[in-house]
Order: sequence, then structure tokens, then C-alpha cells
Amino acid sequence: MSRWWRTLRMVAHNPNSPFSQSTSSYHTIQAVPRECTGSRVASKDRAQGRIPAVVLAPNLLDKSPENRPLSRKQLLTTETKQIQSILKSVELPFFYSTTFPLQIRAGSGSSVLLDSGKVLPIKVHRNEETGNILNLVFVWADDGTKLKVDVPVVFKGEENCPGLKKVLNCLFEPKRIRTSLKYLCPAELIPPKIEVDVTEKCCTLYCHCGSLNRIRTSLKYLCPAELIPPKIEVDVSNLDIGDRIFMDDVEVHPSLKLLSKNDAMPVCKIVATNLENPEPAVV
Repeated sequence: MSRWWRTLRMVAHNPNSPFSQSTSSYHTIQAVPRECTGSRVASKDRAQGRIPAVVLAPNLLDKSPENRPLSRKQLLTTETKQIQSILKSVELPFFYSTTFPLQIRAGSGSSVLLDSGKVLPIKVHRNEETGNILNLVFVWADDGTKLKVDVPVVFKGEENCPGLKKVLNCLFEPKRIRTSLKYLCPAELIPPKIEVDVTEKCCTLYCHCGSLNRIRTSLKYLCPAELIPPKIEVDVSNLDIGDRIFMDDVEVHPSLKLLSKNDAMPVCKIVATNLENPEPAVV
């Protein structure tokens, strides 16, 4: 297994290799079957540098028992170092919307290929204290099958968004430190008041601007396995304050079906940020 992993790393870092063109191509997950289950067996696998994993058939995710097949559920172990390397290059949450080639070998170091195909990660179980990966759950993602996928939303165009660049000016008054001044005055020259001109001391404060309210960080779609997008980009470069982008405004491949009871829900909105009580400057 370690020999395969060294070869895979060489292929992945070779810019002339066709595998370097796609993250999901050069990260071919290598696995071997496991026959025994249980916490003791899993702990032993982890101590040997392997992570217990299971690959489910798509219909095993169905809530209706009659729709669940009994075939093609695979109990496996994968190499810890390879999974950690994949997670470094394909970070969460994009890991859950990226398909990977899987090869199941007869044993560690074996050249006998028992099964292969594409898989989609659906769960990474970690130790709450250490963060170490305890086990992995995948689903077969063969071409032609349809899977429910939470696709991450990535917002772009913020640097050109007029609603985020706009500011509204407001004039604030100087702070009144003294409301009276004591003088020794001739009786005939006592002034009823003293006027202080602060016109030149007033200044403008930018007290209103827009901010991007990211209402949804992912959208769930029913996707053909071969067309699962690793992310969805939402362009906000033309939004002004008060503008929104709704779920049904997001452009995706026509074969993707949005799984939402209300597709008129907003994905994001440009909202005004108010500084209602700015601290005035001392004159």
C-alpha cells in the first residue's frame, strides 16, 4: 500500500500527467476489504495507520426499507496518510461534494483488483478531543446514478459590489466640553452669551455602508453522479444595498434538481450597516 501511495504522489505532482488536471482524478483512494467489525478491530486498524471505512449503495441512504438493496455494501480500510493528504488539498466542506476514484485491492501491497468505481464522501467521523479520523462513510457514485448532495456556496465579486463599496455621509456635531466660561467683567460689559463658531471644526463621518449577509452556505441538489459540482459560485458584483439573490436565481447545470420546499428563499443579501451613535470628535 505504501508503494502505491508513493506512486500516486509522484503522479499527482507531475504537471505533465493527465491526473494533475483534476483533483478527483489523481486522488485515487486505495482500500482493502475488512471482514471483522467492532471497536477493538477498528482500534487495531487505526494503530496500524489505517482508517475503517464503509461504502454504501446509493439506495442504502433511502429512508424506505423496501428501496434498500442488499448488494454492493463494502467494509474497507484506507490508508491514514492518504486520506489526510486528500483532506489537506480538498478541504471541508468541498470534500463532501467531490467524487473520488476508489480501488479495492485483495490486500495491502496486492496487485489484485477486487473492485473499483467512483465514490462520494458523506461522513468523516472524528475523535472530539484529538480530531483524529475514526472512520469514513462513502457512497458509490457510478455514472448514471443520482445522489443528494449539499453543494457549498462560494460568493465572488465582493470587491466590485456597489452595495459593499457605497457609503452615506453624515455630519456630526462637536462634543460640548464646556457650557459656560467664567469671566471678571465690568458691569457695563457683561455679555449675555458667548458664541463660538465651529463651522470649520465639523467633519463628515461615514456612518452607513453595506455588508454581505451570507444566508446560505450550501444548497442541496439531486445530482447525476458524473455532474456533481464541487462548489457553486454566486456572483454579487452587481448587487446594491437591499438587493438579494434567491435560490432559483442560482445558475447550475440543468440536470441538477434543487431540493428545497421554497426555492424563493434568499441565498444572500446586501444589508446596510448603521453606526447609530458614532463617537464625535473633540473640538
